[in-house]
Amino acid sequence: MNRNIFYISFISILFPSSDIFWDLGVAISKYSINPSIAQSFSLSTYHRIEGLKHYYVEDYSTAISHFEKINFEDHKLVIYEFANAHFHTNNHDKALEIINSFNGLKSDENLQYLLSKILISLMMYEEALIVLNELKNNFKNSDYSDIIMFEIEKINLLKWKTNTFLYI
Repeated sequence: MNRNIFYISFISILFPSSDIFWDLGVAISKYSINPSIAQSFSLSTYHRIEGLKHYYVEDYSTAISHFEKINFEDHKLVIYEFANAHFHTNNHDKALEIINSFNGLKSDENLQYLLSKILISLMMYEEALIVLNELKNNFKNSDYSDIIMFEIEKINLLKWKTNTFLYI
């Protein structure tokens, strides 16, 4: 007990700008932080994490509602998941809009492959072929290499069905 009084006295000497309520175990400082900045960051981070949780259990609608509430910096971290969630809920136009709003991420092969899938689903075969060929040329050692070739052949078959066969 005597040690506690000593520690409390020592702390009160070190921090004279704080009121120490030793019986409650708290101290109140005269200095404050700006809670609006921390709250904004925490809320965006919360929605990003919750959105990812729902995304990975394939609850895409709830994931989308969380992703829509995050700030721009956090959107950069989950752009693939956000666009893919829209793709899985058959909102292909919104998924395309999300990807196009982040033009700086064209170097991300996952995002580019998702873009090609969206374009194929919208029957925009020419544009999908351009994206797939860029992927094939820019990411030669990609995990998607075999899939890209399959997708190109699939598009050619779809286009052949409509009598407009494309050569690569």
